[in-house]
Amino acid sequence: RKNYIDFTIARNQFLRITEDKRFYHETKSFDSLIYNVDSINFLSYFSRLNFARQISNKLEIMSGLAFTNDKAKGDRIINKENGDSSIASFTEWALYAELRYKLLKNIQLMASARGISHSVYDGKLTPAFQMKYDVTKEWNIRASYSQGYRSPDLKELYIEFIDLNHFVLGSVNLRPETSIDKQLSVNFTKNGYNLNLGA
Repeated sequence: RKNYIDFTIARNQFLRITEDKRFYHETKSFDSLIYNVDSINFLSYFSRLNFARQISNKLEIMSGLAFTNDKAKGDRIINKENGDSSIASFTEWALYAELRYKLLKNIQLMASARGISHSVYDGKLTPAFQMKYDVTKEWNIRASYSQGYRSPDLKELYIEFIDLNHFVLGSVNLRPETSIDKQLSVNFTKNGYNLNLGA
């Protein structure tokens, strides 16, 4: 009852092949000089393993491991780092853990960290901290601090989509985005009504 295990595995594929031809109704034939074929294939594998355990009435721990592998192939994928290849891919591993501790009957503390290893970018460690103080049964105060991290996907890095209506160019010069989030809120709940004031 005190242990929890969750495992997820997924495969997602997007495949599209389009043909552009010109047909003449007068001769009921196709123009052999105007014929274009455009193909795009995105393949993604994702898996995640979560484990949680209630060590005591005051302490809970959760940890996990996540794996992502994305591949892209097609006429619109231009990977100049690989000699103008139409193939691009990256792999990401993430290891994370979270501790929840009940300091007092009405004060809960949480600390977590997520470490990421990426095949294209440098690794990154993002921490998070949270506190919840139950002033009364109806009133509670929450405070949190967390860091976020997001790396560009394959489309943002390598896609080249140019036609009459689009001009989209990926850029290998894009860097991962990082953010810091700070929140402080006061919550009131009674008889199904909820009031939240935060900053």
